[in-house]
Amino acid sequence: MDYDKIRLKPAKFVALTSLHEDEFDYLLPTFTKELLRIYRKTSRGTVRLNKFQWRPELPSAAHHLFFVLIYLKENPTQEFHGAVFDLSQETVSSVIKDCISALEETLRLKKLLPCKQGEAYADFITDLKKRFSDNRNFYVGDALMDCSEMEVQPPLDKAQQEDNYSGKKHYHTVKKLIISLCCGYITFASHHFARAVADKKVADLEEIKFPKDTYLWTDLGFIGYLNQDVNLVIPHRKPRNQELTHAQKDENQMIASYRIRNEHAIGGMKRCRIMKDVIGIHKSEKRDAIFSACAGIHNLRTIFRNI
Repeated sequence: MDYDKIRLKPAKFVALTSLHEDEFDYLLPTFTKELLRIYRKTSRGTVRLNKFQWRPELPSAAHHLFFVLIYLKENPTQEFHGAVFDLSQETVSSVIKDCISALEETLRLKKLLPCKQGEAYADFITDLKKRFSDNRNFYVGDALMDCSEMEVQPPLDKAQQEDNYSGKKHYHTVKKLIISLCCGYITFASHHFARAVADKKVADLEEIKFPKDTYLWTDLGFIGYLNQDVNLVIPHRKPRNQELTHAQKDENQMIASYRIRNEHAIGGMKRCRIMKDVIGIHKSEKRDAIFSACAGIHNLRTIFRNI
């Protein structure tokens, strides 16, 4: 696959990478620096003595960024991805590992990654408000909270297989708590939890500290969630053997129309098919790195397309 030719075709470029050229160029200088920092050492972790040279198939950092973005966007097998770029499967595995590390660090330096620690969330939002105080299209206010599931390979441990298996959907998943803003920017992504863990329990375990008087919009899976810093906005549950009033139905419809923005944010992250299809990685640390990278890419698109 020829990066130089595809770069000249904007529609094909965004279809393969999910980014426009200006968004790609925004990441490239920092990505180049981080990738070269990784390549200063050999695969064994020792300092490289010989002068580093790019592979002929990937002759620059731009080619590497193009390579990893296509991998995240299309989620091909490593054998197929290697055939497209004329690389062996072993080389693809090594390059993907290095490029995802460089991409995650690039997004962190650009302050595009979501917060991962519940106790740091209030400070994260305060910093976000300062950064985008002049952007009228980027409102940092109400928070929208929901859980998203990622389809994974069956765990090696039998107990984990039972916890992660969905009898209704017939596949194994892990769960993450996602908080976003009404503009679609993802501000928080929790650790991975087993599918069997209830949504409310996930929120309780994360112990998230919100800015005071935050309006938090959730669904019925978070009934009973208590946090002294938030005003919880939750739909009315239908009483047993009774019907909701017209006013309650209208209110539920209003809440749903607002909460759908969180679903759109999660859907925007899943434009990278590696988040939507089965992810063939067992190590939770590597899955976290991929999840963070996809969330950061979504946040990059949100900022560039809301300015």
